[in-house]
Amino acid sequence: PVTAQIEISNDGNAELTVTNIVTTGESFEVDFPGQFDLAPGESRQIEITFTPREFGEISGVLMVNSNDPIDEEVVINLLGTGIGDDVNRAVDTQDSAYAVIPDHDSYHFGTGDFTVEAMIWIEEFNGLESQIVTKSLGGNFFWLRVATLNGPGPISFGTGELNVNEESLLSTTHLETGRWYHIAGVRSENTLTMYVNGEEDATGEFGVINIDNNNSIYIGNSHALDDNFNGIIDEVRMWNAPRSPQEIADNAFEQLIGDEESIVGLWQLNEGIGNRINDSSPTGNHGELFLDYEWID
Repeated sequence: PVTAQIEISNDGNAELTVTNIVTTGESFEVDFPGQFDLAPGESRQIEITFTPREFGEISGVLMVNSNDPIDEEVVINLLGTGIGDDVNRAVDTQDSAYAVIPDHDSYHFGTGDFTVEAMIWIEEFNGLESQIVTKSLGGNFFWLRVATLNGPGPISFGTGELNVNEESLLSTTHLETGRWYHIAGVRSENTLTMYVNGEEDATGEFGVINIDNNNSIYIGNSHALDDNFNGIIDEVRMWNAPRSPQEIADNAFEQLIGDEESIVGLWQLNEGIGNRINDSSPTGNHGELFLDYEWID
């Protein structure tokens, strides 16, 4: 469950009596203490709990009733993202943790098409950028990361050749702390496309860079260990094909099996114990967690 606070304020000149506060939808619950009064200029915090019981975006409504002569009932739309009961564990990278996946021929995409996806929850923005998934350390490389300057920022997806050229795309969505996002980056020929929560967010045409290298994949940090992602990462996927908009939308918040066509990496990060992370794809290339990781139920 996730909790959030809303503030109810009396901006008028007379005493305000709040008679009732309710929510719709079983995923949202409000802690209403019972009828209360607010003097002019006074405010009060009310807690809302979000407990998702299904995948994807979940909407609800908060209704506040009072003796306000103009707005007796104020309606507030609520929106949350559920990852479902099946995705019952994830890994919290905290301040320095990360995972390493050994190199494998299946990740040598060259100039070909590929897709990389992950579920993320940002706890705090760090520095200029926070790596989610990357395969770099000199030579040719690709990345999926949060591009930020210690505050809300977009997702960056790109490919590059060290000291020669980089082709990157920024999402129009600026991510916030304290909520789940599904993000995906797709290269299809000379087109890069980014998806946020199953919907196309940004796309552009670029030069095609050969991204083959013999380096490991890093999840939650860069190879130099200076671009830590401070938050929770789950359900990391890699494909040697461009996932279609429909495939991205249909599977954004689903837990996959690992036998899907073209999948070459599926790290569900739901082991819950130890430092090994299993690859459920046919590649079977397992990884390892390092430093201050924490399993989250």
